[in-house]
Amino acid sequence: MSHKIAVIGMSMKYPNIENADGFARFLERGDSLPQGNSDDRGALLNIPDYSRLTGNVPFITGLEYFDNRFFGIVSKEAVEMQPEMKLSLMLAVSAVYDAGYSLANLRGSDCGMVIASSSCDYKRLIPPGSSSAYLDSRETMIGGKLSYYFDLTGPVYSVDSTCSSSLLSVVQAAQVLLSGQADMMLAGGTQLVMPLDEKRAHEVLLGAETAKLPYRPFDKDATGFVAGEGAGFVFLKRFEDAVKDNDRILGVISGSGISGSRAERVSLYAPDHLSQSRAIERAWAQAGVTADDITEIEAHGAATELGDANEVKGLGLNLSSRTVPEKVHLGSVKSNVGHTSQAAGISSLIKVLVEFRENVIYPIANFSEPKPDIDFSGAHLAPVDKLIRVDPEARRVVGIDSYGLNALNVHVVVENYNRSAQSPDKLSEKNNILKISGRTETAFAANAAAIREFIGNTQENINDVIYTLNSGRDDFRFRRAVTFSSTAELTEMLENIVPIDMEKPADRRKLGEHNGDPKKAAALYNSGSYIDFNGYYSGCSYNRVSAPTYCFDKVYNWVLEKKTPEAVEAVPADIKTDDDIAARLRSIWKDVLETEEDISDDESFFELGGNSMLGTLMIESVNEQFGTSVEIGDIYTYPTIAEMADHIAGLGGKSTEKQEDTAEETRSALRKIWKDVLETEENILDDESFFELGGNSMLGTLMIESLNEQFGTSVEIGDIYTYPTIAEMADHISGSGSKDREKAAESSVHDTVLSGFCRVLEMDGGIGETDSFFDLGGNLLLADELCELLNEALGTDIDHNTIYEFSTVSELAKKLERK
Repeated sequence: MSHKIAVIGMSMKYPNIENADGFARFLERGDSLPQGNSDDRGALLNIPDYSRLTGNVPFITGLEYFDNRFFGIVSKEAVEMQPEMKLSLMLAVSAVYDAGYSLANLRGSDCGMVIASSSCDYKRLIPPGSSSAYLDSRETMIGGKLSYYFDLTGPVYSVDSTCSSSLLSVVQAAQVLLSGQADMMLAGGTQLVMPLDEKRAHEVLLGAETAKLPYRPFDKDATGFVAGEGAGFVFLKRFEDAVKDNDRILGVISGSGISGSRAERVSLYAPDHLSQSRAIERAWAQAGVTADDITEIEAHGAATELGDANEVKGLGLNLSSRTVPEKVHLGSVKSNVGHTSQAAGISSLIKVLVEFRENVIYPIANFSEPKPDIDFSGAHLAPVDKLIRVDPEARRVVGIDSYGLNALNVHVVVENYNRSAQSPDKLSEKNNILKISGRTETAFAANAAAIREFIGNTQENINDVIYTLNSGRDDFRFRRAVTFSSTAELTEMLENIVPIDMEKPADRRKLGEHNGDPKKAAALYNSGSYIDFNGYYSGCSYNRVSAPTYCFDKVYNWVLEKKTPEAVEAVPADIKTDDDIAARLRSIWKDVLETEEDISDDESFFELGGNSMLGTLMIESVNEQFGTSVEIGDIYTYPTIAEMADHIAGLGGKSTEKQEDTAEETRSALRKIWKDVLETEENILDDESFFELGGNSMLGTLMIESLNEQFGTSVEIGDIYTYPTIAEMADHISGSGSKDREKAAESSVHDTVLSGFCRVLEMDGGIGETDSFFDLGGNLLLADELCELLNEALGTDIDHNTIYEFSTVSELAKKLERK
């Protein structure tokens, strides 16, 4: 077996860049990211004039959005997850899909990952006391989170060598594959810049905020590095396996070398050209290449006086034996995206892979004249100052430099790969079927639109495209398979395609017999059957190619409240008519769902894109506007505007003032009971404790008896310890109600449990009486969430062990009724 590793998938995110196509256009123009969106990041953090902390840093936008439902993560957990973790989850999915594999292909497999990540200040925004927030704010947990949600059994761990971390993650992932401890590996890194104060800004940026734009590595006008944000992942396999499996090979990692720096240098943080040269020498030796084979160098490119000079000096030592007349092309992606630190190395690799795809060499952005004190010619190097077109058949051997502030030097050799075998262009009968799927209706529609646009413009072989989309994408709730006879017919069908809503996952037992017939396969898929498309394509020889991945929903999952341009005008709480209530509800729903479309009275909140998080926001607005006490569970019981309006009207149109009057009556009655029992004429304040006033367990028993007799409640002696003041007991009594209300509450325990299941599992319904919480997707964290919700709603004190013992709605409701 050789030591070569194939890169078969990639994903990335930089400011205003979402994918390889966008990155290619950006690099071809020779663009560099400008300053200009610090106000957006400042608004997200509630810090005005944020540029005073971060200087010229260009920021990634949209960090507040995370499609938690795609991963089955409850909103509370998603809000508390650090943004690097959420970004990594989505990019890892995109890298796997980009390789032409589904997540189902990975589940339970010997796939692993190595990750590098920054650690931003997001955790400081989260209120203390949350164990999940503590765990999810640790960068070392990112790999574990991905492994858990992807169900992987391969090695998963994090690395940190500062600026060389993400290229080190690629080297380490390659070693895992070559040692046979995994069959596939993800590797990558993320870097976000989010200091909350000047001290942290100085620690994070190391003075980079003072560097002047534009970023100019190797240029005579270089002023130092400018910090940037970015993230990237690659999906790796052993080269022989990738060829055998007809994978799309973006590039081949043929060698790598790492080295530490010597103590003889100026300081710990200064570059050392001799040690850098040693890492390069090791990588070239492993790749079996010489100085004459190297066509390009993707440089570290720090744009500092010492950094650039030492890098060229080190490369010159390795290229000194070069005999061919052509200079080695020198480039650096930092000139485009800034110094992305923990994501710097992976950014360099991804740039090279995009260059291979486009058959070009991109210029150093902003380059005008080389540094006069650096001997580029003597080092056999030529900084690239304009776009260079490359013969697609030419061999390209690129060395990638990445040097860490902690003195770890990493060099990787990457070569291009040209696949010779091609499947026929004519659409085969086997490929007269295409499936499309999405976790939600909006995701389905976005995926369909992306596929339609891609098929209309791609240069890829259409058989390979259809094969990749059918066999390399997962099946979700909203889906449809269509059959067609031409690509023109397919693009027309995709324009107005409507999904089928499969409330339950596809049944793998209902395979059915399609015998390779596209129409039968489509009918089975649309009826809810599971179609094994790998088996469907058995005997065919198609290649995995580039195709649209997945369009994630933009769900607001950020710890700070979302700012809206204008506050919603408060509506008087004593609205009288149902029409007025419905009109106000419609306005609230539009605000929460962020839609301008008209909403009819009989449309379900969840069918319109609502979820438990948006439901919470909606209920908060309803209670604020109407002075009611509607609960989150009510949205499942009254999911339409008409039903919710009737429910609000049925609450008697209670105004806040009326509720306050009732509460005061309760407190006055309690005060009289306490005076009688304590035999005092002194006035008792609402916040004075029964025991501090001279009460004891015997007097407490008398007080509880009088209280239950007068209010028709069933308050227990233990409650006086939990609610020792008049104010607290009054609130408790109001929540308990009369005996009749208590009986009604007991009978509604079942509905509360069912609502809790729906909320925690983020399901809109379809939960049977005997469906196990864990069979429906529950886990330990979700069980704790359910316990917290039910304990608050029902005044119980259960823990997750209760959920394990009584895991169905019916069993748990009966258990809680007894409590």
